[in-house]
Amino acid sequence: CDAEGFRSGSFDTSFIDRNLEALGAVPRETDEEAVSLGVLRLVDDAMRDRPVAAGPASPWDARDGFQLVGARRQSVPVIVDGERRDVAMAFGPGEGGFDVAIGEGASAPTLRGRYATLPATSFAPGGAGTYVLRKGRQTLVAPFDPFAVDLEHLDAGDVLKAPMHGKVVAVFAQPGDRVEKGQRLAVVEAMKMEHALLAPRDGEIAEVLAEAGQQVPEGAKILVLAPAE
Repeated sequence: CDAEGFRSGSFDTSFIDRNLEALGAVPRETDEEAVSLGVLRLVDDAMRDRPVAAGPASPWDARDGFQLVGARRQSVPVIVDGERRDVAMAFGPGEGGFDVAIGEGASAPTLRGRYATLPATSFAPGGAGTYVLRKGRQTLVAPFDPFAVDLEHLDAGDVLKAPMHGKVVAVFAQPGDRVEKGQRLAVVEAMKMEHALLAPRDGEIAEVLAEAGQQVPEGAKILVLAPAE
């Protein structure tokens, strides 16, 4: 709203695309504190939802990372905005919560406590993970699942996916079509905006997995390019 062209009224539906850098919509470094917050929530949810066996009370029923000797430390693999990360975690005593550190050394961001007590942050579900909404940005933190392999497309080439929940407006290619890098292959509409899916390289369409008018979730496979030769 502070952009000069917007305030003067000289804008159209391409205004944002023409002013991405000025509006701050450019790639930025990962918000490491948001990652820590997301991990806190994932672990806290897992601890809270873990069933407790019936019968006499046992120290193994503790939800604070109890172990017999020393403090429990472990590496937690997560997916942060689509990229694999390993987060160092130490479990504190009692109900105090957990310590989460990103990276190594004294300068690594560290948080302690349960996510519900941490200020200036909100969360939203994001499939298997959670979106951390902080300082006008969102960071998707999800558990890493080593078995989450798309066996059906394991030998496939590039897979074009929906960038967010939305509706497939159009598909411009069919299996067997030859396409060029940058060619528009499909359009997904989300939040009144159209997102074009472009060919990442020259190649041939191997599969078309969606059709115009279909509602698709974020990450849904739309087209598959045959493996590069």
